[in-house]
Amino acid sequence: MNYNEPPPDDADLPGILAELTDRAASADLGTRQEAFEQIYELAYKVQDKASATVPTLIDGLLDPDPKIGESALWALHYCAPDSIGPLVECLAHPLAFVRERAAHSLGNIGETACHAASARLRPLLADTEDAVRQRAAWALGLMHDTSDRTVALLADMAGKASPADAGAALHALGNIGKSAGGASLSSHRSLVLAALDRPTPNVRRWALYAAEWVGLEAQVWADVLVDILRRDDAREVRLEALSTLKELAPSVDLSAAVPALIARLEEPVQEGPRACEVLGEMRPRPTAAIPALREALMNDDLVRPAGQALWRIERRAEALIPAMRRVFDEDGESICDLICEIGPDASPLIPDVIKALGEENWDLQWAAADALRAMASSDPMVMPPLMQALSHPSPIVRSASARALAAIGAAAIEPLRALLNDASAPHGVWAAYALGEMGPAAAAAMDDLRPGMRAGAEPRASCCAIAMVRIAADVEAVSSLIAMLRRGDQSAPRQAAIKALGELGPMAMAAADVLEALVDDEDYDVAEEAARALMVIRGSPQ
Repeated sequence: MNYNEPPPDDADLPGILAELTDRAASADLGTRQEAFEQIYELAYKVQDKASATVPTLIDGLLDPDPKIGESALWALHYCAPDSIGPLVECLAHPLAFVRERAAHSLGNIGETACHAASARLRPLLADTEDAVRQRAAWALGLMHDTSDRTVALLADMAGKASPADAGAALHALGNIGKSAGGASLSSHRSLVLAALDRPTPNVRRWALYAAEWVGLEAQVWADVLVDILRRDDAREVRLEALSTLKELAPSVDLSAAVPALIARLEEPVQEGPRACEVLGEMRPRPTAAIPALREALMNDDLVRPAGQALWRIERRAEALIPAMRRVFDEDGESICDLICEIGPDASPLIPDVIKALGEENWDLQWAAADALRAMASSDPMVMPPLMQALSHPSPIVRSASARALAAIGAAAIEPLRALLNDASAPHGVWAAYALGEMGPAAAAAMDDLRPGMRAGAEPRASCCAIAMVRIAADVEAVSSLIAMLRRGDQSAPRQAAIKALGELGPMAMAAADVLEALVDDEDYDVAEEAARALMVIRGSPQ
C-alpha cells in the first residue's frame, strides 16, 4: 500500500467502489484477491465512506481463501459502524473460520462494537474450535468489556488446562483491567497470581499483564516482579517483569533487586538495556550498581543505556565520554539522545556531534542539532555548522538547529541578525525563529525584526511578528498575526501564531474574534491551541 498517495475525491469514490465490487465477484481467484486487497487499501484511507462495500466484504469473509478473508476482515474494521451488525451475525456462522474472522474484525473495531457484539462473543469462549475461542477472548479484551459476566467467563477460561486458551484469556483480562484501572481484577487475584507459576511461558507473560490490576500494594507487586526476575527461565517473561519494574522503580524500594538487575546486564541485546532503565529510575540511587554499569560500558550494545543509568546515579560525564565516543559512528543518534540528557557536561563530544550534523542521515542530523542545543556551547566551532543547517532541506533539522542557536544565546545574536537582514537568504526566516526562541535576551534584534514584520514577505513577516512577541511582548505584532491566521496558513505556523497571541494575554484582545472562529477548525491542534489562547486573553488562564 502506498500510504502517501492521497485518497480519491469523494465524487469519484462510488464509481471506484462499484468497479472493485464487480471484480470481487470474479470467478478468477487472482482477480478476487487483488480486488479485495484494493478495497481494503481504499477503506484504510476513506474509512466508513467505503461502507457500500460491506455486503461484498461479508462475502469475502466467507471465502475459503485466507488472503481474501484477511483483506475482508481488515476492510470491515475500517467500515465501522456500518459493518458491526453484519459481523455480529457472522459470529453464528457454521464455518469456524468465518466465526474467527468476524471476531477478529470486531476486536479490531474495539469499544465501538462492544454493546452490539459482547453478548454474541461470550458463547464463543466455549466454542469447539480453539482458534474461535481464543479470538473471541482477544476481541472481548480489545473491546474493553468490563461487565462482570465477561470477566467471570474469561477468568474461568484462564483456569483451563489449555495453555493457548489460558494465555488468550489472561491477555483479555489484562486489557480489561487496564481499561477499568485500579484493582478491577481483585476478585480473581488468586487465579491470576497462580498463573504466574504455570509451566508455559506465554501464560506466565500474560498473567503478569493481568496481575497489575489485581490490587496488590505497590511494594508487594514489586517484590513479586523481582522474584520472577530471579527465577523465571523465559526471556519474554523477564522482559515483561523488567518493563513493569521500570514504572514502579521511582516509588518503591528495589534495593534488594540490584543483584538480579546486574545479572541481566549479561544479556545486552534486550534484557540488559531494560535492566539499565530500571537502575536509572530507582530511588534512592543504586550506587552498588556503579561498578557493574561501568563494566557494561565495555559492551557497545549497552553504552547508551548503561551510560544513562550511570549519569543518573553519579552525575559524572567524564567516566562516560570515552565509551560514547567509541560507539558514536555506529550509534550516533542514540548517543545524541544521551547527550541531550547530560547537557553541557558532554561538551568534549562537540566535534563528533558537529560531524554528525554534516552527515546525509536526516534523523541523525536532527539528533545532532538537539544535542548541540542541550550542550548550549558558545565554542566558536559550533556556530558555523548550525548556521549552515538553517538552510537544510528538512524543516525539522532547520528548527532543531535554530533552537540550538537560541540556546547558545548572546554569541549567536549578531550572526542571526545578519542573516535576517540578508534579503537574498530565503532561510532568514529561521533566524527570526531562533531570535524569538531566545526571548528577552535577543532584545538587540528588535530593530531588525520590526521592519521584517512590516515589509517582509511571508513566512518571514509572521516569524518576525512571533519573535517580537516572544522577545518584548510587542503588541504591534498582533495585527500581523491576525492577518496570517485569516489567510489559513499551514498547521504549524498557525499554531505558533496562536501561541504567541496567547502569550500576550489580554493585550491580544483584538484577535479574539479570529481565534473564536478557529476553535472549530478542522485541524484539531489548531483548534485546541486557539481555545487555550482565548482563555488567557479573556482573563481565564488555565
